[in-house]
Amino acid sequence: MSKISIILPVYNYKDPILKVLKKINDQILKPNEIIIVDSSNNIKIQEMVRSFNSSIFILYHWVPKAYPGQSRNIGVKLAKNEYVAFVDSKTLPKKNWLSEYIKILKDDNLEYKIGITEFKSISTFQKLVNSATFGNINYSTIPGSIFKKDFFLKSGGFLNYLRSAEDQHFFSKIKFIQKKDYDNSYLIYNDLPSNFISFISKYFLYSYHTSFINIQGITKNLYFLIFTFLTISMFLSLKNMYPIYFLEYYYLYSIFFFIAIPFIIVNFVLVLIFERMKKEILYQLLKILILIIVFYSAYKWNMYVADWLETSKLYIPHVTKSLILCTIFISIFYRGLILPLKRKVEIDFIFPFNWIRIGFLGLTIDVVKSPAYVFGAINYPFIQLYDYLKKIYYK
Repeated sequence: MSKISIILPVYNYKDPILKVLKKINDQILKPNEIIIVDSSNNIKIQEMVRSFNSSIFILYHWVPKAYPGQSRNIGVKLAKNEYVAFVDSKTLPKKNWLSEYIKILKDDNLEYKIGITEFKSISTFQKLVNSATFGNINYSTIPGSIFKKDFFLKSGGFLNYLRSAEDQHFFSKIKFIQKKDYDNSYLIYNDLPSNFISFISKYFLYSYHTSFINIQGITKNLYFLIFTFLTISMFLSLKNMYPIYFLEYYYLYSIFFFIAIPFIIVNFVLVLIFERMKKEILYQLLKILILIIVFYSAYKWNMYVADWLETSKLYIPHVTKSLILCTIFISIFYRGLILPLKRKVEIDFIFPFNWIRIGFLGLTIDVVKSPAYVFGAINYPFIQLYDYLKKIYYK
């Protein structure tokens, strides 16, 4: 056995906890303790753990309801060893996980090694979800990660108040850039959403919690920009169709316009100042600029080009609606065909018609995320200010 503490946060007794424990016991290099941090409201998990015949010492610790990040933080504080390793109740480690990781850590004298997970699907719906999100490539994840305990404690650990996205914040804090498509995976995750309701719930909750932390600034502000454009378009449509009502609510339009536009400019300046990967951000800003030009040109086409003459050859009926429908089709095509192929999804599964279903799920993710990301963009400058003041205070 090696001096490794494995930390397993659990909450739902229906998760494959016993399978995870068995996989840990089957490791080539065995840890000398498993710390289970249980935040459920019943004793079923405790009874399950007691009934499991483990060759490795298990420390069971119950806490009142806690999110995964907080449970991991508690587990690290209970750990007695130099290394702490994370798994979760739905991720199954392969036999060579610990042996390979500890060898890399010691040979390269590293403070940590981030987990690499592949995502598997069982049902057809799960395969559609996987094709729309992860595909057949491997991702860096907190489950499977191993840290020197001292390094983890010095980093400050995970945010306690986040139900999800705490991993993204932690990666940002330790300046780890997430990668995709590693050659080898060391863990398997096969608990993707099994129906449409759980699919929507998962991505809404994730984006909601992301809105409270200092990550994905460019994405949040892109959503806010689109929201602003659509809101202004709605006001202007009201002006054309119901001018009397528009005059009555013109003050709302003025307030929104003169607050939203400077807010967007300030946010993108903050993104350029504080976010890493400057080249990628500039590339994203260029795409946003092109998007604005295209939509604005379409919106004003009949006014400036056709002079609102329906008999003109240049007049395009319902140009804005046509552009929106075209954008939806392009999104479904890109999400349903281009991205899955990049993610190495089997072409036989994509064709002839599954690409439409995959694209629809991808578009649904964008729609479900939008309210939380708009809220996150509004939060963004305040989060930056808070983080900046906190750094000054703790210097």
